[in-house]
Amino acid sequence: MLTYTLPRRDAWDPLAGNELASQPVAWGEVLLNGLALAGLVWVGAEVCKQLFGRSRQYPVRDTYRYQLFAGRTKVQSGITNDPARRCPEHVRAGKQFGAMRIIGPPVTKEAALAWERADIQSYQQRKGRRPRYNKI
Repeated sequence: MLTYTLPRRDAWDPLAGNELASQPVAWGEVLLNGLALAGLVWVGAEVCKQLFGRSRQYPVRDTYRYQLFAGRTKVQSGITNDPARRCPEHVRAGKQFGAMRIIGPPVTKEAALAWERADIQSYQQRKGRRPRYNKI
């Protein structure tokens, strides 16, 4: 194994003549730590698993929640993975609305579907009907 001698950070003393103490460190560890500190390392889950003995899979958060408004009245709640595409689709479908409001950051599809159901049910409990364009 290649080793490289690095100065210890806590050994530098400006009053003691700027002498540096050294400690041996594995070269691969130096390279990985140096690049990681510089923000230049992006390692995949498999590499992390090999290096650190574990990996972590994160759920995909690519689904946006939105509401359509006509004035101050909500006319639809929905979800999409591309709001820029979905808004013109609603216009082409003939829906009358003035604004599309994105609700929070993207979330998982399961969380978005749960939010959509809850938002429509909440509206129905308050108003006694669903928003104009929500069919289900």
